[in-house]
Amino acid sequence: DKLHPETGYLGTRLETIQHLLETEPNAIWLNQYANVAAKNVHAEQTGNEIAEEFEKVDWIFVGAGTMGTITGVAERLREKHPGVKVVAVEPEGSVTFGGKSEPRHIPGIGTSVRPPLADHVDPDHIVTITEADTVESCRQFVRDYHLLVGGSTGAVLAAIKEKASEFAPGETIVAISPDLGEKYLDTVYEPSWVAANIDHILPNLEDADVAWMATAGRQQQISRGEVLISAGEPVEALYIVLDGELSVTLGGNKVVAALTAGDIIGEMSLIEKRSPSVSVVCAADARVLAIPHSVVRSRLESDTAFAARFYESFAAFLSCRLRSTMALFGYGEPENEEMVGFDAQNESDNRVLSPENAGGDSMRQLLAHLDAEK
Repeated sequence: DKLHPETGYLGTRLETIQHLLETEPNAIWLNQYANVAAKNVHAEQTGNEIAEEFEKVDWIFVGAGTMGTITGVAERLREKHPGVKVVAVEPEGSVTFGGKSEPRHIPGIGTSVRPPLADHVDPDHIVTITEADTVESCRQFVRDYHLLVGGSTGAVLAAIKEKASEFAPGETIVAISPDLGEKYLDTVYEPSWVAANIDHILPNLEDADVAWMATAGRQQQISRGEVLISAGEPVEALYIVLDGELSVTLGGNKVVAALTAGDIIGEMSLIEKRSPSVSVVCAADARVLAIPHSVVRSRLESDTAFAARFYESFAAFLSCRLRSTMALFGYGEPENEEMVGFDAQNESDNRVLSPENAGGDSMRQLLAHLDAEK
């Protein structure tokens, strides 16, 4: 696939299809983006099934992709349940409802070219979901219900969570789950892929900075049960988790968070001299990049431009951690912060920095530099 400068890969594919239609006499394209048959079949089948299953439907959440599902379901449910609120869910970076086209990594939902079928629906609400929230919703569903769901379903679940405060007691909320997770095992459910494509590690660093980190650090294998950081003892290195899983423990055995690929450890000891109050123990064989604090401090002192970029990244990092920790103790709720180490349910959240920053490239570059050194 070639990337179209304005409409992405989909734009290139549509141009290719149009060329085939013009040059191949026997070519046929059913065109799921514009064919009203897609809307009609979802009205007759999906919409009718929902209408018959529930005595009333107050909310319906549907992921917006090629638009066949939401247009047909909305049409039929508004006939059967006139007061229903139709919620269109689309990922950040999709253009269907006027958003700005941006790179996306999770397939199956959203589009870089507005589908003509979008003209057939007027949602009551449009909820835009970040890919980080999509990943977390998928993982949370596995933790809570032991069922793998796909990326589109994760986005819908995240939208429900976002709108939950608007639900009235006794209302019936229906959501369409269009995919399961077996096709996402190497992406949404693979920590290294998430770290490289969704998570954000030190986004303000330049390519040369990332290359320096790869050469300044030493890869370290950690076995299950091995202690990386002990509470009360000095920490001498900045650790970046490359793969595997580590647990943050409090009081010796209480696990308060899980750390996976892309997480950063030992950053507080770089800034202040107090020893850590928690321990970090390997939960599953892991690999980390250890950069001695002395080496980092030397670079910070000798390179003011690097220091500015480094401290700006860490300011965002620590701000997110502070906000999420405050939420943990009941002071406010996280507002889509990228929480590091803790969240309000003491569950793991593998994101590092805010989604506004394009730090996924930094992690990819770091891994590439490390692979090149082998």
